[in-house]
Amino acid sequence: MTKKIKGILFDFDGVIAESEKIWFGTAILTLKKMGLNYDKSVKQKSTIGIISEDLFKRLLLEDNYNLSKIMSNYRKNLKAAFAEQSPRIYPHLKNFLRSTNLKVGIVSNAHHNYILKILKKKPNKKLFGFSQQGGMNMKIFHAISKLQLAYQLHLINYK
Repeated sequence: MTKKIKGILFDFDGVIAESEKIWFGTAILTLKKMGLNYDKSVKQKSTIGIISEDLFKRLLLEDNYNLSKIMSNYRKNLKAAFAEQSPRIYPHLKNFLRSTNLKVGIVSNAHHNYILKILKKKPNKKLFGFSQQGGMNMKIFHAISKLQLAYQLHLINYK
């Protein structure tokens, strides 16, 4: 028996949007502004897919730091960074989306509003199925882990 593929899920940062350099660069900038020592051998490519809190735990050389203060400063710096530069949508994905009839979903641990703001920019609006009324024919899933996503999609059950 053959099963038909009905839809496809894409991770947002690093798959749909070329944004991981902005996230990582802002993390480094935050630590520099706060005068915190960090491991310069940690490269952006080795941190792809991890949440920001874990990124800072990997970067920081000191054990005595206030993660909530770092995250607060990081969020402020991210807001400024994304206001200054918007991540581009990968061209190969644009070509695929134009050529498919599959339902498309987005999964990310990033905030829903951040994703919508990027997708609603003029060149992306039609590509991601925004209607004139502002609706979208695509679903965005917020998931911190693959396990959490599998649960949301009813692929597994928690007991």
